[in-house]
Amino acid sequence: MSPSPSSLTSSGPAPPSPLTVLLLGVVFGILLHGSTLHQAYKYARSFPRDSPFIKMLVFAMVLLETVHTAFTMHLVYFYLVLNYGNVAALATGSVSLNVLPAIAGAIVLTSQLILARRVAMLGRVQRIVVYIAIVLCVAESALAILGTIVAFLFDNRTIVTSVTGIGLVLAAIAELMMSTTMVLAFRHARAGGTRTEHESPIDWWEVYIVNTGVLTCLFNVLTVLLAVSDPHGLGFIALSIVGTRRNVLSVLNGRQIKLAGMEIFVDPSRPVFLAHAQRDAKNELWNVPKAPGPASEGVEVKIVTETEDDGGYTTGRKAGSLA
Repeated sequence: MSPSPSSLTSSGPAPPSPLTVLLLGVVFGILLHGSTLHQAYKYARSFPRDSPFIKMLVFAMVLLETVHTAFTMHLVYFYLVLNYGNVAALATGSVSLNVLPAIAGAIVLTSQLILARRVAMLGRVQRIVVYIAIVLCVAESALAILGTIVAFLFDNRTIVTSVTGIGLVLAAIAELMMSTTMVLAFRHARAGGTRTEHESPIDWWEVYIVNTGVLTCLFNVLTVLLAVSDPHGLGFIALSIVGTRRNVLSVLNGRQIKLAGMEIFVDPSRPVFLAHAQRDAKNELWNVPKAPGPASEGVEVKIVTETEDDGGYTTGRKAGSLA
């Protein structure tokens, strides 16, 4: 029987149930996973000569995220189909719910390795931040695995939430450290004149929010706050599903490797101001912001040509400068 209009006026609309929030989180997670698959296809077509280390990280992250998406779909099936109308099922865990923390911890660690590599290439001081962040990410992954083990052995949501909640805090601190370092690096690099005058808000969003990992960091912070405020609910699980989707592939696909395939022949007796070419190529490989530096002097280029006519070979020389 449908509720009467008077009851709706007095009590107001009912708040969304935990399953509604969980369903929305799974749906958004599936949509973001589709974007990840598209980025993976674009990466495979655009950068076939990447280092095996980057390819291994990309493959592992896409595989883990695909498995994570499959388990979230089973989670919705378990609560909304198999246990439809069974309110008591909300207090118990399922196989998919128990496995999610361990998979999410592995995804966080894998994606942070790429970001850590980018931060470490900024300088010696930034490497200290990387070492601390990696230790925190490893601890978060260990706590996530411990939470999965506790969930299967004891089926205690309170203990599992406490263990995984501590891991979320550690992951949020690690990502906050590295994201802040990347934002400062981009500000320093773009202060040297790399920022265009006609930069749109979308460009600003991509540089400072997406490419630095700030967006993922914000989702982790919100997940921690929601887990603290409602540790027994499904809201923080839904938000963590969305936060597990990483934007590492978009960062890799945004690279511009300008030095690929370029060969330079110079006179060994003359100093040439291309000492940083190899370093710049590696920075562009990992999409690292390039700090502004002093302008280099011009490089003198000499071209020797030989032509053959009836009288024999004729040699011509042309000289020029390359700024």
